[in-house]
Amino acid sequence: MARRPQEQPKPTRTRGHLRLVESGSEVGSCNTRPTLTFSTPAPSPQAARGDAGVDTVSYAFRPGGRKGDAIIDALRTRPGRPGPASSHVLKDRLPGDGRVVVFPGVVAVETRLGALLTGSEDEHGLWDASALAEGAGRAGHAVSELLEVTGLCPVRASPGRWARDARGGLGGVELRRLDLAAELRFADGRDGLALLDALGGMYAPRCKTVMWRKGAEPQTVYWVTEKSRRIKHRAYDKGVEAGTHAPGERVRVELQHRPPKSRRRRPDAFTRDELAALYGGALDGWAHTDRPTLRGEPEHVMAALLDRVDREQMTRRKARMLIGTLVELRLAGQGSMSDWAYGYAKRELRDAGVVLDRPVVEREVPVSRHLAELRGRFAA
Repeated sequence: MARRPQEQPKPTRTRGHLRLVESGSEVGSCNTRPTLTFSTPAPSPQAARGDAGVDTVSYAFRPGGRKGDAIIDALRTRPGRPGPASSHVLKDRLPGDGRVVVFPGVVAVETRLGALLTGSEDEHGLWDASALAEGAGRAGHAVSELLEVTGLCPVRASPGRWARDARGGLGGVELRRLDLAAELRFADGRDGLALLDALGGMYAPRCKTVMWRKGAEPQTVYWVTEKSRRIKHRAYDKGVEAGTHAPGERVRVELQHRPPKSRRRRPDAFTRDELAALYGGALDGWAHTDRPTLRGEPEHVMAALLDRVDREQMTRRKARMLIGTLVELRLAGQGSMSDWAYGYAKRELRDAGVVLDRPVVEREVPVSRHLAELRGRFAA
């Protein structure tokens, strides 16, 4: 069920089960986002996956001809805000908090696949490749309902039939983004945190690594491509993000696949084996790093700091100062500097996301074995 906004920007119109924001209402007058509210049928039983599958997707619809131009113009009149590449991001949200972004000639729907299929923002699961076409149908059907009041894209069929009918009003559909992920569960959360720390000291081919922490605990590692500066991989504490597990007990590693326009494919063109090959191939470059890594070692901390230098978030001089201070404090302790200097150094290290204290129990991390387990999740 969609959340009720605490404030209403202006009186809204309701058509059937669709909640619409008046096009003339002032955007930004309310922090909450309006959502299309309608009953969502249960997804197909074979769509659910488990510890490996599809997370976030972005569907691109290409309405053609004069009617397509009218559809684009109608959506651009909806309340929203400017986005990248001359796009318009609608304030209306689809079931599961899906976002509609209107580009010149393209209508994109960006959402977690499971949230779209179930209609729940709280759905964080991973879904089978067979659910991609079903998700496209539901996304197109929801956008069509948004346009129904204009008469440009009337809803004539269920989401299932809509998915099989490219003439539903929005034209053909293709995948512009496909996030594949697999999860590892740890009975002892310290093992999961140690893995995140170890991954923060590794490099994927042609990528830079950036690590973020909350206090002393690692939460997210990003691998950013050197040329395009786009995120290619992400490893993060999914249990903390979703509020389902204690820190370190549920770790997710994902590939963010964004094919160029010439290589985009229809949602129903992907098979489970293809997704497994795509995900496993992306991890192959990591598997050659077969050394155990100790959590919190200075060389791994320096790797994260140098990434921030490369991203112009920190000067090289400050990175050297931080790593030198970290080593000094670990070797000599607080007694090596005045109370004021110690307090200042501790604040600087904490603000940079650097762990000051060594873990009580150092843990060796078999990185290659964990990467093999992730690939095996898709092959199962």
